Amino acid sequence: MKRLVTFLVLLGITAAASVLGLVGGTESDAAEASREARLPNGRNLTPIADGVYPQDYYPNTESLAPTEMRIIALGTGMPQVIQKKTKASGWYVELGNGDKFLFDLGTGSMENLAALQPDWSQIDKVFISHLHSDHAGDFAPLYIGGWMNGRYSALNIYGPTGAKPELGTKAFVENQIKAWAWDIAGRKGTFPDAGGVANVQEFDYKKVQVIYNVGGVKVTQFPAIHALDGSVSFRLDWGKRSFVFGGDSAPNNWYIRHANRRQHKDLRVLVFTALEGIHAEAVAEEIRSGTNKT
Repeated sequence: MKRLVTFLVLLGITAAASVLGLVGGTESDAAEASREARLPNGRNLTPIADGVYPQDYYPNTESLAPTEMRIIALGTGMPQVIQKKTKASGWYVELGNGDKFLFDLGTGSMENLAALQPDWSQIDKVFISHLHSDHAGDFAPLYIGGWMNGRYSALNIYGPTGAKPELGTKAFVENQIKAWAWDIAGRKGTFPDAGGVANVQEFDYKKVQVIYNVGGVKVTQFPAIHALDGSVSFRLDWGKRSFVFGGDSAPNNWYIRHANRRQHKDLRVLVFTALEGIHAEAVAEEIRSGTNKT
């Protein structure tokens, strides 16, 4: 039986459980006040000193520094029916400038996001690598649930085209909204209507291009090799912090090129998912060595 393997390559940082922190500075007053308001009972907001993190992570208890990137794995599981804590693909990226990003929203991943007690008004951007259920199955919990929990502005969805228009992200979102028409109609007027808007930024899956460039944060997409045409990977760059997310893919030169240490000396975190461990190991070795043979 094939098994799904997800590997992280961490360059110059420390990982604690599924939480990765890239360090520097102190959190802004506004962000700190927002985080303090969501502190779990009996816990205090803790500044991180000298890059030393607590052994355990509790949501909203650690100050995020102005130049820090925090990455949380919301799920890395397969597309089978979700059981207990096994959730499908989802990655939550917080930046010290206040920006929040989601990469994939696989089935069950939004349950783990909700467990973090985030400020839902700030979670309005999601980048979808492809349209398998274990990468896009929690669209409704994010779109409708996020709206009900305080996102009173449009949800911005970035995703690839498909080989045919009906296989692309735009058609996927339009059909999801049609399927949930009764639910959406019943909430308008009760919740601010703007939260029920979904803006789709569909891009050509065959290209290597920047699809997001706002406030010093840049997201680049490049092709992946998986199942059908229409799978992509992403790279987020912000200051000296970077995050490369492979989605699902066979080893390929696009990923190696965007993850190469010699070309990208500031690169910090890589996520690559493959059906066989040998594929992940091969990619990891090429990245570490700086070669480009795949």
